[in-house]
Amino acid sequence: MRAALTYTLALIATLGMRPCFSSPLAHADQPQASPAPWATECAPGAPLRLPITLDFQRVKSETPSVLCVFRHKTNGFPTLNVVVEPRLDGSKPPSLEEYREGVAKGYRAVGLTDATLQNSVVGESNGLPFFTSEITFSTKGTPMVAKILVVQHYDRTYTASAIAEATPLDSGRALVAPLIDDIEVDGALIRNTRAQFAIWPLIGAVCAALFLVYAAYKSVRPRRARHLDPL
Repeated sequence: MRAALTYTLALIATLGMRPCFSSPLAHADQPQASPAPWATECAPGAPLRLPITLDFQRVKSETPSVLCVFRHKTNGFPTLNVVVEPRLDGSKPPSLEEYREGVAKGYRAVGLTDATLQNSVVGESNGLPFFTSEITFSTKGTPMVAKILVVQHYDRTYTASAIAEATPLDSGRALVAPLIDDIEVDGALIRNTRAQFAIWPLIGAVCAALFLVYAAYKSVRPRRARHLDPL
């Protein structure tokens, strides 16, 4: 599957830089205010704009399919990179299981056999099919968390990956989530706009309607009882 190669390239682009990071854990307990993000162009001609702040720096990549790589200037993590590949003409977007399989193969290809996917979603936003998921794994004994976004553009497939250390997990999630959730494609955020049937809102609406009917019945019943009472 081509997707496995894409995710492998994305991981290599990020994890291959790890040796040059300067003591990332030394700053883990020193929270620092980050500047507000602004939309930064990934690469000339690419439709993606990334929510990068002054805390990040662009890192050069020698791999043509890796459009851009950014990393935190001080801590090394989080990182954000984007990989591109041609989209197959006439092919329908992969299913949720096919996406998950491709991601898992990509992680196994670089030796990350403990990768676990969660909160995976497929959808369509502004006419563009997409997939997003969170992945937890470990490398050299360090827990990591990643979030990815795959967008099927008109003639290209773009895969964005944000990775951070997960010590603790919630802190890592808070770092990678906005880097992916705030990516703009063709000037718009990726949001799930495909109509989907959700059972719980329907159940809630039915319960609310039943409660209103019951309340109305209770309010009318005493008046009817008094009206019918001959005494």
